[in-house]
This record gives sequence, structure tokens and C-alpha cells, in this order.
Amino acid sequence: MNKEKEDKKIYSQLLFWEILFFVFVSFMFISYFLVRLLILKKPPSLDKLVFSQENKNENKKESKGNEEFPWEVYVNKKFGYSLSHPSLLFKNEFKNPGRYLHFVRFEETNFSNQKGVAVGVSQGSLEEEAKIIKEEFGSDAKLVSEKYITVNGVKGLNLEFEPNNSSLKESEKRAVVIFEKEGWVYSISTVPEQIERVLESFKFL
Repeated sequence: MNKEKEDKKIYSQLLFWEILFFVFVSFMFISYFLVRLLILKKPPSLDKLVFSQENKNENKKESKGNEEFPWEVYVNKKFGYSLSHPSLLFKNEFKNPGRYLHFVRFEETNFSNQKGVAVGVSQGSLEEEAKIIKEEFGSDAKLVSEKYITVNGVKGLNLEFEPNNSSLKESEKRAVVIFEKEGWVYSISTVPEQIERVLESFKFL
């Protein structure tokens, strides 16, 4: 009789800890997705990739060569394009991209030794998008260069910005290239040192 009571007591204790563990794991799982949802709900903009992010490379050693890893290819069939970006970046594809139809950011990590890239697709015109982007950068940066270029056979506009406060460690120059095709306006943002290579890799599908 005592043994039966002891077994029931042990079983009850095990059941209690199993339930407690299940509740804890469920709480962590729900918390993660709530935080993730809040992040994705925030409308993206091309200026936030550099001027408002922490400098994730601050504690990393300087890399002597940027060709240590081959670049990766990103393909988006829905919006008809592909491009290459540096390896070891974190892909953040927004589900609620605000004024954009599609917005993806390849963000720097502690393992990457090159800079991030952002791509947005919207509707409108090249001129309208350029005006909006200039307003988005606002007082955080000044426009230092504006010139027309050709991207994969179509007319494009290359805007280069510099941060107004150069003393900020996380601030750096930014290049934004805008071009349109068949009613869609493509905007690509990265540092000026990388923009040419990104554009050379860009293809319409």
C-alpha cells in the first residue's frame, strides 16, 4: 500500500514538472513570434539600413580581403529579378512592407565582413521614388551626388548620401539606385563601394 502511494507521489511530481516545462516552452515560443511580428510590422525604409542600425562590425577584426567568401544569388520570381549580395548576411524579408510591394534586407551579422544590401519594389515612377527617398533620409544625411545611369538596359538614378554627423560610429555613406520597368520601381541600397558590383549582378527575369 505504501509503495503504491509512493509511486503515485512520484508520478504526480513528474507530471507537474512536465506540465511546467511545457508551459515554459510554450511561453518562450509565443514570446519569440510576438516580438518577431512587432519587428516585421514596422514599415521599412532604405535609410534605416545604415544610419539607424548599430555597428555590428565594431568589435570585429579588420578583414584584409573582401573576397574571402563568394557572393550569394537572391532570386525573386514574383517581382522578376535576381541579384548577388555578400555572403553571411541575414535575410530579412518584410511581410508588411508599408508603401512597398516587396522589401528585403540583407543585414550584417557578427560573421559577415561586408556591408548589407536592401531592395524595395514599389509602384509609381522613378522621380516619385527619388523624392520619397530624399525625404526619408531627411536631416540624418545630405545628398552629395545625383546622376543618371543604366541598369540592365533601363534608365536609373544613382543617389549618394553622407551622414550629417560623421562622429557617429554607426554612420557611413549610402548609395541608392532607382530604376523602373513595366510599372514597377526598383530601389537598391548599399554602401557606394559595393553598389557597382550589386548592379552588375542585377538581372530581370
